Amino acid sequence: SPGEYPRKLSGHLRRNVVHEYDPVLQTARVGTNVPYGKWLELGARIRPKRAKMLAMPINRRAMGHSPREFSDLKLIPAKGRRKFPLLVREEGKRTVIMYLLIPYANLKPRPWLSRGLIECHSRITNLLQHGEWV
Repeated sequence: SPGEYPRKLSGHLRRNVVHEYDPVLQTARVGTNVPYGKWLELGARIRPKRAKMLAMPINRRAMGHSPREFSDLKLIPAKGRRKFPLLVREEGKRTVIMYLLIPYANLKPRPWLSRGLIECHSRITNLLQHGEWV
């Protein structure tokens, strides 16, 4: 959820936090080269890469799957009060909504690096001044 620390899935981001220390200037820099680290910290807008719209899974069976994996999806265009098209599947007499098609998605910031630095400020200061992590 926005405002909370991101959950650890693989540990990749945590393993790729890097730092530099300049003893002359007594400054330090901390960051990561993992692209989604910046997106989590600052927020981002996600746009489709190979399509006109993003397919947002609505149905549990669609979660973790691309619409391209389903051969029987049908497009229902946007109409009236429904602003976005749908990808649906016919299951017997029922029409099941699988995906909502949207032009982009905004990710709200979930600060992890700056929040961690703030929480450890006194420990970091002590490390820089005395060389001790307490």
